[in-house]
Amino acid sequence: MKDAGFLVSTVDINVYAESAEVFGNVRYTEATSVTERGFVFSPDNMEPTLSSAYVVTAGSGEGDFSATLTDLTPNTTYWVRAYATGEEVTRYGKVIRF
Repeated sequence: MKDAGFLVSTVDINVYAESAEVFGNVRYTEATSVTERGFVFSPDNMEPTLSSAYVVTAGSGEGDFSATLTDLTPNTTYWVRAYATGEEVTRYGKVIRF
C-alpha cells in the first residue's frame, strides 16, 4: 500500500441534545490528494472506521472542515473521529468520546 502524504486531526466537538458539531483538519505533508474527508461515529464501536460506523462526509482536500451529526439518541455514549482518504489509503484522527 502506498504511503499518503497527509495528516488527519479530530480537533473539537460541540454536543447538543440530539446532535453534535464536529471539527477536523487535514494537513498535507507532501504533494498528495485527499479525495474524501469527514467523520465516522458509532454508539457501539470505540474505534469507528469507514466499514464499522456511521459516516458523514465533509468535502475533499486540505484544511479545516466540520460536519453536524444528527438524530443522535440522548443519554447515549458515542465515539467519533475525523477521517480522510487519498492515494489508496484512509487515515484517521484521534477518537473523541461524547
